[in-house]
Amino acid sequence: MDSSQYKLLCKACDEAINKDKNFYRVSIPKLHVMKEHPVLLKQYQTLFENVFGNASVQLKKSSEKSGLFQKILNILSFNSSQKLDLPYCKNFDTIIISHLVNADHLNNNDFYFYDIPSYLNHKINPLVVLINHTNKDSEVLSKKLDNSKVFKVILPKKLNFSGEAKIILGLIKELILIRISSYREKGLLRQVLKFSSKPSGFSGALFALRLGKQVNTILNSFKPKAVITTYEGHSWERVIYGVVYQYDPDLLRIGYQHSVITKMAHSIARPLGKKYDPDLILCSGTITHALLQKALEKSHTELLVLGSSKSLSQLKVKNRKKDKICLVIPEGVVEECDMLFNFSIMCANVLPDINFIWRLHPVISFEKVLAYMSIKAEDLPNNIIISNLSLSEDISRSSFALYRGTTAIIEAIYGNLIPIYLSDDSDLTIDFLHSVGKDRKIVSSVKEFKGVIEDDTPWDSNNIINYCENYFMAFDYSIFQKIINR
Repeated sequence: MDSSQYKLLCKACDEAINKDKNFYRVSIPKLHVMKEHPVLLKQYQTLFENVFGNASVQLKKSSEKSGLFQKILNILSFNSSQKLDLPYCKNFDTIIISHLVNADHLNNNDFYFYDIPSYLNHKINPLVVLINHTNKDSEVLSKKLDNSKVFKVILPKKLNFSGEAKIILGLIKELILIRISSYREKGLLRQVLKFSSKPSGFSGALFALRLGKQVNTILNSFKPKAVITTYEGHSWERVIYGVVYQYDPDLLRIGYQHSVITKMAHSIARPLGKKYDPDLILCSGTITHALLQKALEKSHTELLVLGSSKSLSQLKVKNRKKDKICLVIPEGVVEECDMLFNFSIMCANVLPDINFIWRLHPVISFEKVLAYMSIKAEDLPNNIIISNLSLSEDISRSSFALYRGTTAIIEAIYGNLIPIYLSDDSDLTIDFLHSVGKDRKIVSSVKEFKGVIEDDTPWDSNNIINYCENYFMAFDYSIFQKIINR
């Protein structure tokens, strides 16, 4: 998909949502084009291909219906342990909705909000609500929580039988209505409506609707004054804002933009109206603040710069650079791991004197990635090292960093590593450093990578470090006092 197709796709998805902005429609992830990431866009590619009516398509439709029926059976399988366990006799002024991506993070500083909950605990009473993204049971994890400093709850992965049945029936009805409405449209909008009504997006929409029901229960239990979520452009975020607005239009809805915003990021930067937009967005730095402020100038949403745990003041990295070692840092997406790791294998074979350190995002395992790549660890070139060290330790022994869309490149830059972006030769980029000019290297072949490695020209990191410092600034906790006063 090229940039012109991407723009048309975003426009058509927005039009599809705006035709009927009910909770069920807003919950469908396919209608929220987050960014120009090739993994995310792969599912939309067929919308631009005019191929209909062949046997393989019919077979796929039949398979999808069968798959949907099995999904519904699995979802409705009753589990008596799926209960939202909330604290008794406790008042909470603020609900912070975050994510548990690894069980080891359970009683550490929050993976996304860092020490903000602890700070707020001295001012107001926050409750941290964790969405369980691990493969472990929420009830089992809940028993390991340390609530001595900040109260936390872990959301169950399912509602009770009646709750699941209600949202499933409502969603099925909406998908049918979307499919019927598609026949009244033409062109790409028609294809988007048909595509969004397919069963393949059923689970993602249910996830968003389920979160909405759980948040509504929490609101009724504690009657807080504010709800804070991470903010990246997901459908579930908009559902939560809608649920909170429906509960009380005056209750403050805050989104925390904690990650990078790509050059053509869409769903995070487009307004859906007062019901589904956050009232306030806390930004990681002045750069993202400027990007969102321009995009949301017609929205009621206000913006403030909060900062990030990724800021320079939070890092203690000293780089030695005795040898030419390349740190390979993909996102937590298996396809991106495959792309970067396979490229580094080719480079490792051509450059046997260069070591490549592979490391992963905590949401994914080497076991899963190597299985996807159909390769065994013992078959890797000798100059590829699978890391079990911390990111800081890996940075301290490296000279270069090969990356695509990860924010870990910031810490690598602060450690004085030369950033090397692996391009896929399309006119879409997922590099958040796209506007820093020649200060980072771009390669798309082993030959180009070799040229960067063998170039002994001194690298001036001042400009790119200044960019990162303004992209992810140090936390300004005084922002919360302003919010509390309001």
